[in-house]
Amino acid sequence: MTRAIALALAALLSLAPLAHAADNGAVPWEEQMRTMGYLIMHLSSVNAINGINLTRQQAVELRTMALDIEKSASRLPTLAGRYRPDLGEVRDTYVEVERLLLAGQEIPDALEARVGKARGYETAVVRQSLVSPVAGSTTCLKCHGQPVQGDLRSGVLSGSPLNDAIKHASQTEVFLAHHVGLFGMGGSLKMLGYIDKIDRLLQPEQKQALTGFSCCLTPPKSMSDPVRAGQASGGEKEIDFFRAIRKMNDVQWEITKAIGSGWIDKAVVAKSPGAKPEEIVATRTKAIALLEKIRKVPDSDFELDKGKLAGELKQIAGVSSGEVADKERKFTSAMFLLVPGSADAYTALIKRLNQHK
Repeated sequence: MTRAIALALAALLSLAPLAHAADNGAVPWEEQMRTMGYLIMHLSSVNAINGINLTRQQAVELRTMALDIEKSASRLPTLAGRYRPDLGEVRDTYVEVERLLLAGQEIPDALEARVGKARGYETAVVRQSLVSPVAGSTTCLKCHGQPVQGDLRSGVLSGSPLNDAIKHASQTEVFLAHHVGLFGMGGSLKMLGYIDKIDRLLQPEQKQALTGFSCCLTPPKSMSDPVRAGQASGGEKEIDFFRAIRKMNDVQWEITKAIGSGWIDKAVVAKSPGAKPEEIVATRTKAIALLEKIRKVPDSDFELDKGKLAGELKQIAGVSSGEVADKERKFTSAMFLLVPGSADAYTALIKRLNQHK
């Protein structure tokens, strides 16, 4: 661990979550906010664990590390209790996904559709929280203030300009704040100490599967496909969409482009609720330009390059192409394999592996 990382983590210790008394039986806002972040990372972790074909011995060793992390990590958030109506539905949906993932079962199409809606609701609330920070706070409330009361499932995406704390924060500051908030200072330092050990434990194909891994709430339909654990990385959905727009006439395309621009904006915000307006516009512009290009390339070129084009679209959307530095790969692998609470996923996996001996 470099001194710079240590200092950055130390500076962010004040952002670790604090418990506050609930009012009228409701779970405090800050706790609800923590739960959303935790469940996204937890489900992503379970997808990674399930998706890279771990051996029983690997799972046992990783569980030992995960249990050690949990001794020093921030306490896990409260999943029970009364939440805002919109986040209550999000929580319940994500918990249902967790139950199926831990059992090694596939996610039904109907539930996957609910997950997509839930992510949209969550994004709307998080986006709203970024406009109302608590002045002088040194916790999560520094950026995520209490959002408007009520229910944002009506499709509200944002209300006011983002607060100054978000507008002037670097991606590194935001990442480290969330990391320490989840792992705690002690857990973060322990995780850094396990990076090389995990890298030695994993096989080359498992390392490749985790290269560029990012948050994912649901796995691909084939749980045994380790090409990109927890993500449909082959670009099948993108390629199907490319084929559809190539068949459209100009009027159909203009309508699709107008609708698609809104989808792109929502996708950017869903991935990063703190995205600045200029970042949203830049992503939308690049994506539309690529789609315009795809509509015009000859059939033979399209068939040869369709996988590459799908990768370009993912890269524009912020999904890693897999060409990441070795240090980043090692860090990402350790982080997703040791998310606090991941010991349960290893226990469930070991149980399934024992049954198939």
